[in-house]
Amino acid sequence: RSRLHLYYAEDRTLAEIGKELGEHESSVSRNLERIRKELRATVEGLLRAGKVADGGPATPGMDDAQIALCIQYAGEASAIDLDKLFEAPSASQTRNGKDIPGPDRILEP
Repeated sequence: RSRLHLYYAEDRTLAEIGKELGEHESSVSRNLERIRKELRATVEGLLRAGKVADGGPATPGMDDAQIALCIQYAGEASAIDLDKLFEAPSASQTRNGKDIPGPDRILEP
């Protein structure tokens, strides 16, 4: 959490974060990468799963296009740059419809 806060909320550089946390800049970068992937997977999993309403029927989850649109809209309404926060795999980084982590960014023009 502290890495995300320092990088996105305080707009600190990797070198500044590394100095504060006692880590090498490349370690900060790798840790941010891992955290972004975990966060993206969690958010997508929640959106895909849908929700069971109290005493009512379950609502269906979202498909890939709906998830991408949801993330886009959230990014437009948010102070945090979700373009930087969430990564999306390139076409060559998907297998059987499942994401394979990669360096591409989601929502890039």
